[in-house]
Amino acid sequence: MRPSPPSSSPSSFHEPRGSGPISEAVGQHLTPEAAAPPEIFDVDARPNSQKARKVASSQSQGKGHREEGLEEENGAGGWQRPSRVQQRREKRQQAAMDEKMRRVKIQRFGKEGLLFKDGLAGGQAGGGRDDALQCEHFGACSGCFYRSGLVETPVMENARVFFQRVARYDNFSLGLATGVHGWRTQAKLAVAPLSKWGGCQLGLYEEGSHRVLPIPNCRVHHPSINRAVQVLTEATVTMKTRAFDPASLGGSLRYVQVAVERRTGRVQLTLVWNAPGKKEAGGELSRLLKALKAADASGELWHSIWVNFRTGPGNTIFAREARSWTKLFGADFLTEKIGPSQTLFYLTPQLFRQGNLDGFEKLVARAQEFVPAQSVVCELYGGGGVIGLNMLGKAAALRFSDINPYLGPCVDKTLQALPAKKREKVSFIIATALEALEAGHADGATVLIVDPPRKGLESEVVAHLVDRKDPYAGTLRRIVYVSCGFEALKRDAVALMDSGWRLVHAEGFVLFPGSDHLETLAVFDRTR
Repeated sequence: MRPSPPSSSPSSFHEPRGSGPISEAVGQHLTPEAAAPPEIFDVDARPNSQKARKVASSQSQGKGHREEGLEEENGAGGWQRPSRVQQRREKRQQAAMDEKMRRVKIQRFGKEGLLFKDGLAGGQAGGGRDDALQCEHFGACSGCFYRSGLVETPVMENARVFFQRVARYDNFSLGLATGVHGWRTQAKLAVAPLSKWGGCQLGLYEEGSHRVLPIPNCRVHHPSINRAVQVLTEATVTMKTRAFDPASLGGSLRYVQVAVERRTGRVQLTLVWNAPGKKEAGGELSRLLKALKAADASGELWHSIWVNFRTGPGNTIFAREARSWTKLFGADFLTEKIGPSQTLFYLTPQLFRQGNLDGFEKLVARAQEFVPAQSVVCELYGGGGVIGLNMLGKAAALRFSDINPYLGPCVDKTLQALPAKKREKVSFIIATALEALEAGHADGATVLIVDPPRKGLESEVVAHLVDRKDPYAGTLRRIVYVSCGFEALKRDAVALMDSGWRLVHAEGFVLFPGSDHLETLAVFDRTR
């Protein structure tokens, strides 16, 4: 069921209602006692999980699924595999706790709300175990923190408290954007040696360690990802490919990125290789490529195979220089029709791509409802234009920008595929958000769309938005804010509301079920 709409049509601007500075409300309502969300029943959170305990105790936003955090250090940890006796004892204890929590939840939310307090965004809440994560790797794998209670994690309770008590918005709701299995269509995986004779194992870091845990039957992954990982693993064994060793800086294969083209199920594979270039990679890379192609004689698995040459220490996955990227095989662009307008987007491995495209499409469709007809739209942090280009059916013009230097060819192909009348409405530049604003991209615009990284809006961008007489942003009447970092959204929302912007809609989308992560759509209107 759709969340409750604002008091008037979402495509029209709203009049303000009087209130004092929101920053004062933060002090009043986010004291340690008041800010603490209602008691959270962490059903099926892993026992002995240092990270799960840390997340639950701090009530802070998690990193989402671990594949998005491979570039960061794991905390030093001492997760130790329990003995079989301990495992049986813990299993009995967990079963007893599950039953106790189930009864408590029925008392709190009723049988229909056993797993969910709110309706799903774009669907109906399910009351059965089909809405719980069912994966054999849960517990050892660091990718998922929660098996059930997937819309009751600390950051989600934090969001409920903030919007009700601080933002004074009573209609906030959140829910799963998709099912809990098979939604991930892009994954980054770490690599470790399989044996001293060569071969690699691929997976995520085991909880509390730097040990790579293979996850061949991950239920979160699209089936094509698991198939690609299986074929790649077997090829490294056959060709005796060496995994990168961070201690000696030797070996070859460091990481892999696997992206699925949903229409065909084929995979765009990127190998991160420990060499300055193709010449230095030598025959080891050529032999692995040959084995991968031979394993897909039908052409049903590989869309394309790329390599990113990355040397030196550190946890950064990709080298960013243009010379570091080489396509070894296949098509130049992976294509995806995304959003309510089914715009055709052209994607390469260098571009940011949502891990859950099916779920993100629902967020984009909802955002479209808040763009008034014939608006002039400016989009900052726009990536390849997935949000903004889906607004062309309503917008009179769209100007979007992003800092990624690899976007040019992809955006050109995407725009060429548009009908001429839509293409004429669009302008695009490669620039930071501040550069785009000060280049006049918001001049005369009435709607601003922002989809910043987790750190949120830069302070200089906020400074332009809070000044109603600002020469670059003074004509804006509405901000459509898509957030992947809730702490940053809270900070930015307070700054906007203190300066005369009013929150008229807020809605949460759980795109990464099993994690403590929330994507939020927030809409602000400027008061007259």
